[in-house]
Amino acid sequence: MITLTTNHTGSLYGVPVFADGNRLVDHADGLRQIRAEWNLTRQELAAICGVASRTIEGYEYGKPVTVTPLLRLKEWLALEACRVRVLERKRDAMRELLDEVSAGEKKP
Repeated sequence: MITLTTNHTGSLYGVPVFADGNRLVDHADGLRQIRAEWNLTRQELAAICGVASRTIEGYEYGKPVTVTPLLRLKEWLALEACRVRVLERKRDAMRELLDEVSAGEKKP
């Protein structure tokens, strides 16, 4: 799974870098992988990053990426990861509740 982090030796001056474990990934591949993992269109990623979809296309073809879109994407990824964890907890709690109700119905 690809991450966008400032907690890597390849990150200088707080500029986020794409990493797959400890291996750095270039921005073009990193953006394509993020789009694929999150099932995002270029337009959706552009809105997240605050740039035009043609800019995302340029980034994916190797155009240098500026810091601000990367920081916006990093923040969005963190928020989405939190949202996913909350939804997973709610799902687990609902399953437990359903199991309890189901177990109660099975008793004579």
